[in-house]
Formats: sequence, structure tokens, C-alpha cells
Amino acid sequence: MKKLNTILAMIGLSTVLQAQVTEGTAVFNRVEQPAVIAEFNYSPEVVEAVLLDDMKYRGFGKGSETKGYHKFEGILFPYLSSDKIDFYFKVSEKNKEKGKSVVSVLISKGSDMFISSAYEPSVMDSTKSYLKGFTDAFDQKKLDFDIQDQLEVVAKAEKKYQNLVGDGESLVTKMKNLEADIEKNKQEQAKQKAALDKEKQLLDTLKSQKK
Repeated sequence: MKKLNTILAMIGLSTVLQAQVTEGTAVFNRVEQPAVIAEFNYSPEVVEAVLLDDMKYRGFGKGSETKGYHKFEGILFPYLSSDKIDFYFKVSEKNKEKGKSVVSVLISKGSDMFISSAYEPSVMDSTKSYLKGFTDAFDQKKLDFDIQDQLEVVAKAEKKYQNLVGDGESLVTKMKNLEADIEKNKQEQAKQKAALDKEKQLLDTLKSQKK
């Protein structure tokens, strides 16, 4: 029963994520354009990295940047369209909510003539489906980032520990040197005390000879 509840909870989470992918508009070059808008409960860094990884995996390279968007120009992306397209996306933080992001995707067939569902609904629907399929990739990328962050924390802690070990060894050396200096000082004190006593004795002898 507990396992079933867990599965249902996961399905519920997936449904919530899917419900956040809609059609809307996004500003490009100061003009509102038809777009697919997706909201995810992952940081912009995670989402952007996954999308860029996917573009590279599909053979589209690194793309370029224009007007705040990543642009992949003249690509053949069969999952979305049988024609060559220009694929634009931008990832931003959702209303300053840490760990949440908004993805804006625009698609054109050249000359910044952006596609809308009024003319090519299948492309917009395919784009929505495309964005809905990244939950596992987001989880893995977030885990990668968390591991990298923790590696940096461990490295800093290790460096601090090694510095303290080095300081401790230095202090031990200083303490040994100090103990040696103390022992040497004691020996010199003893020698000087013997010399002082001898000189005092000589002084007393001289004084005793005075009439």
C-alpha cells in the first residue's frame, strides 16, 4: 500500500509538471510573439543545462545567443516539424522563486516569422510534449549539480583541515624548539650561577684581607 501511494504521488507530481506547460506569448526584440511557456520546479541553471545538453545530443551544436535567447538556426528537428526551423529558448527564474524556472520557447521558419497554434497547432503541441519529457533529465542534472556543489564543500573542508594539521605540526615543532631553548637556558643559568658564586667567593676573600 505504501509503495502504491508513492507511485501515485509520483504520478501526481508528473501531472503538475505537465499542467505547467502552456501556450502564451514571450517578448522577443521588444515584440510579443507566440510561444510555448513551461514552468518547472528546478533552478534555471539546471533547466538551461539540460536543454543545451539535449540540443548538443541531437547534433544541433551550441547554437548562438540573440536578444537573451539561445538560438538554433535552420535545424531539422523531426520531433517538432518536418521542415527546417529556427528554435529559440530562454530560461529565467520564476518570480524570484528560488529553485523554480520559466522556459519560453519560440519557433520560426526563418525571418523571425514565429509559429503559433493558429497556423501550425501540431508544432506547438509537439513543442509542449517535448518540454514535458525532461523530468528525469532535470532530476539527474540537479543531482550532478548537487554532487559538484558538495565536492566543492568537501574540498574547502579538506583544505581547512589540512591547514589546521599543518598549523598543528608547526606548533609541535615550535614547542619542541621552545623546550630545547628552555633546557639550554637552564644549563646556561647553572653555569652562570656557578661563575657568579665563584666571583662572589673571590670578592669575599678580597674583603677579608682588608685591615
